[in-house]
Amino acid sequence: PATLAVKPLVGVPEDLRSQLEKYVYIVRGGHEFDGREIAPLDVEHLYRIANEIKGKVDSVAITSVFAPVSKDHEQKAAEIIKEVLGSDIAVSLSHEIGSVGLLERENATILNAAVVNVAKTAAEGFINALKAEGINAKVFFGQNDGTLMNVEYAMKYPILTISCGLTNSIRLRNYRMRLLWTSEERRQTSAS
Repeated sequence: PATLAVKPLVGVPEDLRSQLEKYVYIVRGGHEFDGREIAPLDVEHLYRIANEIKGKVDSVAITSVFAPVSKDHEQKAAEIIKEVLGSDIAVSLSHEIGSVGLLERENATILNAAVVNVAKTAAEGFINALKAEGINAKVFFGQNDGTLMNVEYAMKYPILTISCGLTNSIRLRNYRMRLLWTSEERRQTSAS
């Protein structure tokens, strides 16, 4: 593999790394920066890995070198993981989460896989609480960049909500100011 010089989880604090690195594998494959295949994906190795982790994990992170340029190997790896572990296993693919930089994309994908089931439980709990109160609303979550995402997207990519506190505060402030402005306009119009 082309990425052996830098091991997975570089830059992750030791206490977190010790929890995340229990099942870390490097598989032959990947692409160059221009999309050319470095080596064929080692499908047999992936099947061995999938059988080894079956029943031991509840989510999987898959990162391939230059996956944002060519996602084929990540997608094939995900197919194999789901075939062996079942279609309900949460699989995070790096080309869906980050950009070309391998370390940041890899770490974000691993963190996404680590919290995806907690996020799903929290989102479902929130939806159920709304329903229990008789509120039948479409649920959205704030993203790190201040935009909104639907609940299904948030459950698949919880890493995109981790730093949304500030942007949520800005959105709320904007909303409240518009409400105040609108009520002030109404008051002035009715006074005229």
